[in-house]
Amino acid sequence: MLSGGSVPVSTANPSGKCPSCGASNPPSERYCQSCGTSLSV
Repeated sequence: MLSGGSVPVSTANPSGKCPSCGASNPPSERYCQSCGTSLSV
């Protein structure tokens, strides 16, 4: 039986900031809308 906190389903970057170019992206995005870099952790 599992107990405790919830486990996030998505691995998207919660801040939405691209680690490559620094562009802001919606938190739900998997890839940067500016440069295409993966926002997954």
